[in-house]
Amino acid sequence: GLDRARLRQANRLFASRSRVLTKADLVTIEESDIRGSRVFAEGKLEGEPETKMR
Repeated sequence: GLDRARLRQANRLFASRSRVLTKADLVTIEESDIRGSRVFAEGKLEGEPETKMR
C-alpha cells in the first residue's frame, strides 16, 4: 500500500535528480505514485472474485 507508493515516489524523485528537490517534493505523493499499483493496472483488488457482465 503506502510503502509501495513511497517507493514509487522515491524512484520518481531519483529519476528527476537533475533538479533541486524541495521539501514539498519530498512529502508529496502524486497520483502517479498511487496509480502505479497493480490494483489499478489490473482493474481489481487482490483476492476479489471475477465478475461477469450479464
